[in-house]
Amino acid sequence: MKRSVRDGYTYEYLQIVESRRRGSAVRQHVIATLGRKDEIIADGTLDRLLASLASFSQRVKVVERVRSEGVAAHASRSWGPSLVFGRLWQQQGLPEILGRLASERRVEFDLERTAFALALQRLCEAASDLAGSQ
Repeated sequence: MKRSVRDGYTYEYLQIVESRRRGSAVRQHVIATLGRKDEIIADGTLDRLLASLASFSQRVKVVERVRSEGVAAHASRSWGPSLVFGRLWQQQGLPEILGRLASERRVEFDLERTAFALALQRLCEAASDLAGSQ
């Protein structure tokens, strides 16, 4: 934005600029002056220009589509209960206890992880009697 003072009035002009590096300094090169800020906002020129430029942007197209149609999740997972229950599981020392029991009985699968999964499933879906065995 460029400010200009004439006849005691301050005018603001909107400009499109490009930043260029020259040595260690960054300089701005004016590509175009769009006009007086108050005029192009009042008559809608700025809005029309932005809408026209937005038609070339993939990101803006996605945002507009989300605004108009909304977003729907096809699938989701809840990680909160697993993280909280995992912390409690660790604090109670259950991995060590179940690891010791599994080694004494020569279990050929990961008893601790299986017990954790079954307990977590029961915690998350307490009303489902058969879902854990599915």
